[in-house]
Amino acid sequence: MIDIKKETIAKYVRHLTNFGCQFKVIEADGTEHGDLIIAAEKPALHVSVLKHVDYKTPMLAMKSGDVISLTATVDMPLESLRSSIAGFATNEFGAGVVTTTLDRANNAVLVLRME
Repeated sequence: MIDIKKETIAKYVRHLTNFGCQFKVIEADGTEHGDLIIAAEKPALHVSVLKHVDYKTPMLAMKSGDVISLTATVDMPLESLRSSIAGFATNEFGAGVVTTTLDRANNAVLVLRME
């Protein structure tokens, strides 16, 4: 009896090979086709921002129209600091009260309180 699944996989493996594609197919029984090497994904870099930058104290002192600059440490991605600031601001003041922008030249996040 012909195994339709194996025949179908073999057909598509031939097509991919003929097209010059790089691929890796692993069948349910563990049979592998193709020679593509898949690198293991690196875990996301998690930075504990609060340990390195006190953003809460200056933000709590802000009044409407105030702008502050919060500098990230050398090994901290600016996006991590910005994310922490945005989360804190939303929880503390409500959505849309604070806006941020990245000052890459100074490795800082600028924060404007609008209300």
